[in-house]
Amino acid sequence: MEKGSNTGIYDELQFSNVEGSNMTSLGNYKVGVDYVGRFGKSYKLHGLDKTNDQAFARYVVLHTYTFMPHEEQLVPIINSEGCPMVSNETFKILEKIIDKSKKPILLRIYYK
Repeated sequence: MEKGSNTGIYDELQFSNVEGSNMTSLGNYKVGVDYVGRFGKSYKLHGLDKTNDQAFARYVVLHTYTFMPHEEQLVPIINSEGCPMVSNETFKILEKIIDKSKKPILLRIYYK
């Protein structure tokens, strides 16, 4: 589990769609084109809901992070700046699926 850097760890979680908040935005995303940035290959994300419709403008992207574990964790482990981050191993799996798909790939970020 990763979360935005201003989302909160032990206090009540907060989410935001506001630029500069460094918080995660909940909702449905369409995975867009890939590019190579500071985390290597990444995918631009397009927010499809009112709660995340600023994602593209906020540069919210799907990317790897070296210290993200591949195994599921029950406690928060890393603060992001609002982007969904996955392990290198998980990214390799997702990359094959995303790059081979003829249809749009959807990603959902939720909290219950």
